[in-house]
Amino acid sequence: MTKRLPSWTVASPILAVLAAASLWGTIGAAYALYDRHLATDPLTIVTLRAAVATAMLTCWLLARDRTAFAIAPRDVPHFAMYGFVSVTAFYVVLIYSFEQTSVAVGTLLLYLAPAFVVLSATLLFGDRLTGTTVLALVAAFAGCLLIVEGYRPAKLSGNALGIALGLGSALCYAGFTLIGKPLLARYRLSTVVFWYLFSGLWGLIVVQAIAGAGGWPSWREVLVIGGYSGVFNTLAPVSLYAWGLRRMTASQASILAMVEPVVAISLAATLLDEHLGWPQLGGAICTLSGVALLMVRGATSRPRHSDAR
Repeated sequence: MTKRLPSWTVASPILAVLAAASLWGTIGAAYALYDRHLATDPLTIVTLRAAVATAMLTCWLLARDRTAFAIAPRDVPHFAMYGFVSVTAFYVVLIYSFEQTSVAVGTLLLYLAPAFVVLSATLLFGDRLTGTTVLALVAAFAGCLLIVEGYRPAKLSGNALGIALGLGSALCYAGFTLIGKPLLARYRLSTVVFWYLFSGLWGLIVVQAIAGAGGWPSWREVLVIGGYSGVFNTLAPVSLYAWGLRRMTASQASILAMVEPVVAISLAATLLDEHLGWPQLGGAICTLSGVALLMVRGATSRPRHSDAR
């Protein structure tokens, strides 16, 4: 007889990923409000976001568990790549994607990430590619075409940079799951999250130095940006998502995070007065329907191995 797990054991990873995605869904609105009310440049905003999260986690680990800093020398390049892709590159392309398009469009482009994850997980982790998966991927990419108004060549070419940044953010976001999954199988959650943030932060500092970004913001701006984005857009959701990711497949975790665009689009409409046209709304429905199909597929598929500890 198969032993049934307690309902909370089954539900808690799902709730953790949903909570993480909801917090991430506020990023676009937060960035837009910073731009309206603060005089801080985008690179400084994302660097502060990573710096505050890293500093808080470092202080916690120094006080509670210093062994969490230890990693094998052979894994240093893996953690460096994880931080560069999922923090340095992702934070930069995401904030400029919002700037070049809009919070709504940038977030919807970001949510091609589950499609990239499912395709990559098929190759890397042995997840099975089914007819449902193929149909879902076609729906997701067709929806993307409507979201970026691909039926209007002039519009498409005029906003090529913003679209490219949005697609780049989706690839980096997919990397968060795909690169992090094997690391979470070998290390504790606190170790993975620390090195993810620490290596990514140093990448952002280098990028900011090369780009010659603006001067240090006022302490008020540091507290506002660091207090909200550092905690509620970074440390809390990253920890929640990574905890849930250890207990489900890469495809399932990425697909459950589809609540993020719902939160982001709702906030963009209510706080920022950003409204999508009917074809873009149709594209959003198409993309999210494709992701919902992937959720059904992911929920019914069985992983080839368990990463739970």
